[in-house]
Amino acid sequence: MSMTDPIADMLTRIRNGIQAGQRKVDVPKSNTKLAVAKVLQEQESRAMSMTDPIADMLTRIRNAIQAGHRRVEIPASNQKKAMAELLLKQGYVDKVEVLEDNSQGTLRLFLKYYSREGKRTGVIEGIRRVSRPGRRVFAGKDNIPKVCGGYGISILSTNQGILTGHQCRMRGIGGEVLCEVW
Repeated sequence: MSMTDPIADMLTRIRNGIQAGQRKVDVPKSNTKLAVAKVLQEQESRAMSMTDPIADMLTRIRNAIQAGHRRVEIPASNQKKAMAELLLKQGYVDKVEVLEDNSQGTLRLFLKYYSREGKRTGVIEGIRRVSRPGRRVFAGKDNIPKVCGGYGISILSTNQGILTGHQCRMRGIGGEVLCEVW
């Protein structure tokens, strides 16, 4: 097999290795490939840190629903696990799995769809981040927002854990409004 473009071959091998979940990929050695590998390694070490992991989770869910994917994988944290469990209990997702694949783990959410006018539509029609790192939004027990006139849910972080707006009203507590789902 002759290689007309060794860089394209190397990148294809890397992409295929990533898709197969390999941590190491063997590539025939050359000076050009060594230079490209060095640049890729430098880029990886300068990767941006995530400033808002909750917004990243919501964006991944939103994008997966728009693309019609059956499942979405998200880097795990205790807060994200609690939010995913709430989405499961409220009927917005079919199933939640926690994969212990590395030090952080991964959340796998199986999205729920229904048929509307012959089209497959996500049960989650909208999902929006409310409180952000630059602008925190808190709600007292008397002013917890209702989403879509009560048809959606707001998710709050309270001193009793991650709860829906309805649960907060029932318990008479407030907290930080993380997001709204409808």
